[in-house]
Amino acid sequence: MTRQGLGNRDVGTGERRAAARSASRKPPLTIERSPTGWVLRDPALARLAGVEALPLPFTPEATPGEVLAHLRRLNPHREVMLEAASSPIPSERSEHPSSLFPPCA
Repeated sequence: MTRQGLGNRDVGTGERRAAARSASRKPPLTIERSPTGWVLRDPALARLAGVEALPLPFTPEATPGEVLAHLRRLNPHREVMLEAASSPIPSERSEHPSSLFPPCA
């Protein structure tokens, strides 16, 4: 094998390593509470499929810890975080949920 061939092989290996590093630097998956439950935001989904928010199978009463644990278990290769501006946990709301709706007549 020539010196040139060795050099090319090294470059290919370096390119593979760079690709692996960039893959491990994916932006985090972000979850946030919506009025009807929880949604997932992934910049890759938005870029590739135009999906801004993917509904998750959790009610608004699910705790952030439950949702985070579930998604982290399913996505061990990605960072999963709670959106800082996510609405408060229902039990922490200033008004009791039953006071938001008038009684049935």
